[in-house]
Amino acid sequence: MVGAVLHGEAGAQVRDTSRTRRDTLRGRADTLPGRRDTLARRDTSGAVRVPVPAREDSLIRRDSTAGRDTLPRPPRDTLKAPIAAAEAPVLADPSGSFVWDRRDMFSTGALTVQDLLARVPGATTIRSGWIAQPMFASFLGDPSRVRVFLDGLELIELDPRSGRIWDLSQIPLWALDDIRIERGAGEIRIHMRSWRVERTTPFTRTDVYTGDQSTNLYRGLFGRRYEHGEILQLAGQQHGTDPGRNIESSDQLGMLARIGIAREGWSVDGFMLRGDRNRGVTLTEPRGDSIPRTESTRTDAYVRAGWGRSDRGLWAQGIAHASRYTFGGERISGTEPSSADTSRFESQYLITGGYAVGPLRASVTQRYRAGLQRRIGTPSARLGFESARLTLSALAEGRGVDSTRRLEVMGVARPLGFFYVAGAFGVEGPRPLPDSLVTPETPSPYPTPRSPSTWA
Repeated sequence: MVGAVLHGEAGAQVRDTSRTRRDTLRGRADTLPGRRDTLARRDTSGAVRVPVPAREDSLIRRDSTAGRDTLPRPPRDTLKAPIAAAEAPVLADPSGSFVWDRRDMFSTGALTVQDLLARVPGATTIRSGWIAQPMFASFLGDPSRVRVFLDGLELIELDPRSGRIWDLSQIPLWALDDIRIERGAGEIRIHMRSWRVERTTPFTRTDVYTGDQSTNLYRGLFGRRYEHGEILQLAGQQHGTDPGRNIESSDQLGMLARIGIAREGWSVDGFMLRGDRNRGVTLTEPRGDSIPRTESTRTDAYVRAGWGRSDRGLWAQGIAHASRYTFGGERISGTEPSSADTSRFESQYLITGGYAVGPLRASVTQRYRAGLQRRIGTPSARLGFESARLTLSALAEGRGVDSTRRLEVMGVARPLGFFYVAGAFGVEGPRPLPDSLVTPETPSPYPTPRSPSTWA
């Protein structure tokens, strides 16, 4: 600063004060007989030390100031035992591996699951507007062939107005740790695993987006593991948009929370995911058709106990899940308020386990549902093998929500690096009633069996 303003030499830059000057007050060594003047010949500057206080982030091993520091050292970042995670199914798909982890999802710029599902061959997507408007997808022309799984739990659309067809804008992409899209012979299965943390250093992230159609999005996340393996995660996202013209403003609010504990070999955690939707009416011209306004809330919560890891060795998990949907908007006609179907509830209990070693994966699952005036037990089994030259995947599933049993086998062979052969075969059909119970007066309550589905 001195040189820049005064354009002159500062005295401290001319004179070298790092060395001591010669002592001129003392005489020569031979002026005092019998005594030797050692101070005149010894450089004493080395004995002059100016203590410098150390900063918090400058303490390293063998630092000369470490002994004088009185500030506590910052805690070290350590990895704790992972939280139990659902099985990641082997994908035998020649079109590519449709797997996105958390970093990939944010880097793609996708805001909804539909943005990722549109990349899958065989899937047809349609959207009625921007991120607040309904979005749907179908596989091979059938929208009921898209199923959604979260941490091993099969989620169904509880809104009776949707006809069990998922509105993909309601799946919280921001709350996921990874997502896998499994393209089978007869359907698409979306496997999602919720966000987890493993480090003791707190994880924080804040995102703010703005764009056209008066869209503003805010997102915040916090997660931390504590010294004895305790878990605390909190997150939320809110967005609002006002396209104007024939579309009213809409907004959505999502919240996530997880608490629990994970130690080496086992974990117990509680998870809650809630989404509030307030969608305005959408009008079209010139016919005047409309998408009615909707106010709804969906809450999914579960308690999970897990032993082992699903990607290594023996493992087992048990989950108790509750899902509630509350509707607060208008009827489809838009003329009368809703009354009888304002709330729906379903519980689900899951016991699953398996074994993973090298390229081999095997698991069995028993799923039990209760609610909506029904009780359904669905067993299933999986087998997967994945290597550089061969990938195989097989699924056998009992009667589910749609009264359908499934058997699928998929495989990809890669004899050469640039050449592969792939195929899939699937059979879907209901569980038949005994012959004594099926008569012309009492037909079978199950739907007509679907024909086998194949692709190659």
